[in-house]
Amino acid sequence: MKLLSKSSSRILIVDDDPLSRASLEALCSKVSGVDLDIFSVPDIQNCLEEIRKKRIDVLLLDKNLKNSNGKKINSLNFLPLLLNQQLNLQILMITGDHNSQDIVQAIKQGAFGFVSKGDSPEIILCQIEKALEVSRLALSTLYKTQEADSTPPFLYGKSEKIQKVLNMAHAFCQGQKPILILGETGTGKTILANTIHQQIEKIHGFGSRPFVSLNLSSLPTSLMERELFGNEKGAFTDAKERKRGYFELAHNGTLFLDEIAEIHTDLQIKLLKIIEEKTFYRLGSDKPIFSNFKLICATHRNLKEMVKTGQFREDLYMRISTLQLTIPPLRERKEDIPHLIASGLPLWAKENSVQICFEELPQSLLNFLITTPLPGNLRGIEQIISRLLVLSPRKVGGSVDLSKWQETLDLNKWVPAFDPVEETVPPMLDLNTFLKNSIPFNNVEFPGINFILNDLERQIYEVLSQKCSSNNELAALLKVSPANISLKLKTYGLKRLNNKKRSF
Repeated sequence: MKLLSKSSSRILIVDDDPLSRASLEALCSKVSGVDLDIFSVPDIQNCLEEIRKKRIDVLLLDKNLKNSNGKKINSLNFLPLLLNQQLNLQILMITGDHNSQDIVQAIKQGAFGFVSKGDSPEIILCQIEKALEVSRLALSTLYKTQEADSTPPFLYGKSEKIQKVLNMAHAFCQGQKPILILGETGTGKTILANTIHQQIEKIHGFGSRPFVSLNLSSLPTSLMERELFGNEKGAFTDAKERKRGYFELAHNGTLFLDEIAEIHTDLQIKLLKIIEEKTFYRLGSDKPIFSNFKLICATHRNLKEMVKTGQFREDLYMRISTLQLTIPPLRERKEDIPHLIASGLPLWAKENSVQICFEELPQSLLNFLITTPLPGNLRGIEQIISRLLVLSPRKVGGSVDLSKWQETLDLNKWVPAFDPVEETVPPMLDLNTFLKNSIPFNNVEFPGINFILNDLERQIYEVLSQKCSSNNELAALLKVSPANISLKLKTYGLKRLNNKKRSF
């Protein structure tokens, strides 16, 4: 496929008469002042294939065409389908006769204009030039809207780890395979997906590509299929009108399915089929719809483990994980945190109606944000700074006074508790795991070593007792006697172990 710049334009002619096609091609070649490519095809099917492969600015469509069986068809019936393919497309209907009813129908359905083959070449050429200009303006608007809506680069940093991820993401833009983004909550999976989409647009020069994003965890199972596939009017009780689903909306663009691990098992089979065949059916319809989109999936969960437990289909996992990116958490790239704060602070300040610049943040606050492994990664940092911007007193002139940020923040609420069942912490404890995680404090002052050790021991017994089927198994895991297990369970008010099924 030839790369396309913003300045070049394309005209596609659809006419089953070879002489008419040649005549229109010659006429289009007389358009001046435009870098123009002209194509022609004999039928609607080939027309759709061309539109799905490349951007078309103006379509010259003959009203009366013949299908592959030689039967005449009215191409007016295909206007909605054609116009849905590309947002900047302008369709100029060409006919051998003038019928006012056809003209009205064509304009109502979105056609740019309607000309007769008997009109003078100057009239037809004028219409073509006007259609090209309208398409150019529409495309320019799309580019400007896209640039204005660009997501701030909060993900970026200078660390070697994040640069490696970004370099791999750029390489993955070249292919058609789905991309799977892994990472903890708040690491920037959605931002990376949007970045990949923008890179694809730059590579292919296709400025009207949509970016369609859907968080599957926010949808109940009953609505998930409707949102993805869409529905026809009357498909079910509440279907009062036709609804285009996310698969259809993402045509010629990018479909980002966040929290892919939450997709229902039945839908996993259908998603696999759509990835392979590029077609699907709206609910209540028997007509296949073609949709060519770049699929990007993301999750904070361990899909490999879900495959082992039967919660996620292995064939679907293999399909979506060929190209895989893992965003490291902020605790593994602390050198990026000041850059991320500097990038996000203008937006956070605007959202909270305050005036502040990065240089005004106390160094002690920056040190706290850099050294404390907050839950939620960047989202956790944003939450703390937003809280400070709202609660801190104002100086003369409207700026924020952060000199007493510790008291304003109430640090005790923000120190993360040590939770062995958190996905980022292995379920089997070792010395390295212990040293890497913060110890919980119930008060700002140090509560004493015995309190900490007892509380840590209680948490270990509480978590691991849920994963063992007997006292002997727990005793072997913790390397203590079974009698000691019974005593500890009683001490900490935990239930005595029965022969229950293991969960790991």
